[in-house]
Amino acid sequence: MTLVGMETALSYQEKSITDDWSLDNEAFDKEKLMAAIIMKGGQFEPLYADPYYFSMMCKLWWGKWRRTFEEWFNVFDIEYNPLENYDRYEHWHEDITDEGTLESETSSSEVVDDNNSSTASQETTVSSYDSNSYTPRDKIDTTSSNETDRTTTNSGTVGSETANDRDVTHTGRIHGNIGVTTSQQMLESELKIQRFNIYDQIADIFANQLLIKVF
Repeated sequence: MTLVGMETALSYQEKSITDDWSLDNEAFDKEKLMAAIIMKGGQFEPLYADPYYFSMMCKLWWGKWRRTFEEWFNVFDIEYNPLENYDRYEHWHEDITDEGTLESETSSSEVVDDNNSSTASQETTVSSYDSNSYTPRDKIDTTSSNETDRTTTNSGTVGSETANDRDVTHTGRIHGNIGVTTSQQMLESELKIQRFNIYDQIADIFANQLLIKVF
């Protein structure tokens, strides 16, 4: 019995050797695959004469090759430019924080009535953003005469801090022909790839492993 005859016998029981053949790819078509198998080996005898046993072996055969066949279909779903051999995508994010500085100005003045004079001093100190200690930046002392009999003491501190935060996201794409292969060579390779017919390749494997290829 040929493969065509066996498939016909199975069809009377509403069965087919392709019943358990499926792929997670929408492009896969069992009818196209069956047509390719019939064209390649429809006149050859199945390796197993019993239709139901042969149907079971076809299911096991598909399970062995399923991952390979699925990858073939997935590869042809990839979008690319056949005349480009370099395509790089870049994406990164930077979150930069500058610590800044904290400035503090302290001033004090005191007037005494012992000798009718006054003294005053002013000092500016600077500390880093993450430190509690201060270092002097400049200091000014002044002395002047004063006719008023009084004693006054004043002191105070004024502080300010600055910071500079930057949040940067960069994306980019670099693509084209880097020159190792000519456009004509890449076009020739593309035409060769497009001649690769997945259904014919699967049909060849099926015929080699499950059919007796003699008349």
